[in-house]
Amino acid sequence: MAFRLAVAIGAMVLTAAAEERLDFRTRILPILTKAGCNTGNCHGAAVGQGGFKLSLLGYDPVQDHLNITRERGGRRVDVESPAASLILRKATGRLEHDGGKRIKPDSEAYQTLVKWIGAGGAFGPPDLRVIGVAVEPADILLPAAGQTAQLRVAAKLSDGTIEDVSALALYSTNDDAIAEVKSSGLVTTRDSGTTSIMVRYSGQVVAARVAVPFEVASGGEDFVPRNFVDEAVLGELRRLHLPASPLSEDTEFLRRVYLDLIGCLPTAEEVRTFLNEPPSDLKRNRLIATLIEREEFVDFWTMKFGDWLLISGKGGGEAATRTYHARVRETISPLVDAGTAAWLAAATAPLDP
Repeated sequence: MAFRLAVAIGAMVLTAAAEERLDFRTRILPILTKAGCNTGNCHGAAVGQGGFKLSLLGYDPVQDHLNITRERGGRRVDVESPAASLILRKATGRLEHDGGKRIKPDSEAYQTLVKWIGAGGAFGPPDLRVIGVAVEPADILLPAAGQTAQLRVAAKLSDGTIEDVSALALYSTNDDAIAEVKSSGLVTTRDSGTTSIMVRYSGQVVAARVAVPFEVASGGEDFVPRNFVDEAVLGELRRLHLPASPLSEDTEFLRRVYLDLIGCLPTAEEVRTFLNEPPSDLKRNRLIATLIEREEFVDFWTMKFGDWLLISGKGGGEAATRTYHARVRETISPLVDAGTAAWLAAATAPLDP
């Protein structure tokens, strides 16, 4: 994220003139999305609802604008009498509406829609769009269940404007057993643990982490960090008052490290060799270095990144897919030398007392 929310909220005075801007993509469509008008069980369904169709969660603003303002002779908006517009009478429940009441007549969202329709219902600058969102606090640590925290969200537009969009953002929790969130962005913790609150606005997504420590007084003291990943894990254990898990047995470690690094299980001979080696704090690092040097490591992680990058023959053709795949493989291969060197260095360095 190229901007901080503290700056964004503070900049609202500087961008106050933008409050009167009524472009469809960045100001009107988010209201309809927040109200649930374009979800899959409403007008965002594949065939719409009641003869009116919107793109799912507003992915096609241009077509949505045409459907609202031009379809069926423009019957859904009344520029001369905005409050009498069909779209508003349906959304506020003044006319029968299978979707029920979606927008309150006394809300700021309703007043914005009235102003937009009264101003002609224009689409606005065609290139103006939201290019990023930020949320604060982005990392919430609350001492116990039942505590609350209010999220604030800012959006950065392509014209450089930064706006507070907390009221129009969509909030959802990844685990409501740990924390729940209201449509206003108010987070309430329910149990110990960690989860994330997903924040969506105008096609952009950001997450806020929520954590509640466990009742154990401390944790992780027996865990000796060996690299920056271990240090991050230890910090999180201490933050949550969790003890570190005990060291795995050699057999368990062997199975995990083979699957994690090269995607296959060790042979019987490899198992016997490793288990027969005298117990040592260094033998695991030496095994890791050996696995990183194997061709299967490059094969496995090229496949992994291919999945993450959605490399396929669809659209680009077989030649383009092979080129993309080769480029990923060429990028991963140099990591083998660096990774091997790091683990070999760790294998020969004495552990901190």
